[in-house]
Amino acid sequence: MKKLALGALFAGLMAACGGGGKPPVVIIDSPNTDDTIVSACNPLTQTGCNPGEKCTWITDQVMPQEVGHIGCAPDGTVAVGGACVDGPPGPQGFDNCLKGTICVNAECKTICDPQAAAAASGCDAQHACNRYSGLFETGGMTVAGACDPACDPLNQNLLAGSGSTVACGSTMPAAPNKGCYTGDFEIFSCAGVPTGVVTKIDRIEPLTNAAGQAFINGCAPGYVPFFFEMTGSMKVLCTGLCAPGDISTAATEAVNEKGVATATAKLVDQPAPRVGDGLCAAGKKGSAQAENCVFLWTFLTDAMGNPGPSQYNETVGVCFMFGMFQYDSNNDMMPDTTFPNCKVKPKRTAATTGIDDDAADFGCQTIAESAFTAGQPAPLMKNFRLQYGPGEAVMHTIR
Repeated sequence: MKKLALGALFAGLMAACGGGGKPPVVIIDSPNTDDTIVSACNPLTQTGCNPGEKCTWITDQVMPQEVGHIGCAPDGTVAVGGACVDGPPGPQGFDNCLKGTICVNAECKTICDPQAAAAASGCDAQHACNRYSGLFETGGMTVAGACDPACDPLNQNLLAGSGSTVACGSTMPAAPNKGCYTGDFEIFSCAGVPTGVVTKIDRIEPLTNAAGQAFINGCAPGYVPFFFEMTGSMKVLCTGLCAPGDISTAATEAVNEKGVATATAKLVDQPAPRVGDGLCAAGKKGSAQAENCVFLWTFLTDAMGNPGPSQYNETVGVCFMFGMFQYDSNNDMMPDTTFPNCKVKPKRTAATTGIDDDAADFGCQTIAESAFTAGQPAPLMKNFRLQYGPGEAVMHTIR
């Protein structure tokens, strides 16, 4: 199974199709007897191969670890969306997908550029470009990815497509083999669910690679590797995605402490989304201990305090076990005060100008309710969130 890897985490997840300089892709196809380059090819442009060939990923071995290379192979016959197979490791270790596509999770998908954004990546508006562990890796870089279909993070359904869209089109939605995941919180897309991952829910450690870096799909569908365990810890845990609403001492808002009860969400073992399942509570998206469903936007602010561009800024939240974390209340660079339950704090007003005197300071109100101004955000908990750099946001893949 190939994996969507996350990496060394902290504030601000790198987009799966995100920025950064684009390295040149020049890959040795095969050496001759005197170790000179015979040919080179580029999987993004499909150049460098002979007529009737494709530039693809060739698996050399799978044990004790997966090793492969980018090179030329005979063109396949299976189009995008079709069922595909890989040959045995070695000279035949390529798939039967058509040129410009790659077999991921037994399905041919369009090869894309993870260094480019939106349509420039090679994916259409209904897909996102994801990096996969053990696929198109060369020189320590993942130079190409695969286009995965977009999906709804709370309801876990495909946004487009024919046939069943429930649980990303899983064959058994109550035991999903596909889940809706993200590397940038701007686009969520469907990927395979690795073996054993369906039990990795809120406050459980995710599936990681040999270096201890979490895979994007290392948590159960509907959960993401997001927070550290507690203040001072670097252990990464899975976190439930919840349906957020304003929280404060206002009578109309305190009921949203754990999320919006009327919103729908899909739990792993349920055949379809249900009303009330998007709450940060035991048996739902959360845990036994008290948690707030905190707006996503507070964790996506940039260095200047501007909210990120995610369409899910105010419609998706994360379950935050506030009692496990402390913040710096006096600006001495040392955490000293435990986070409160947001429902004990008032709404932000002109009178609440401190860093911790209203619910907005703890990510519990919308951008508008927070009276947000650039440079004065309220991400007191932002440093407890994972961050990974270029190339580290990777999926684990079934192959």
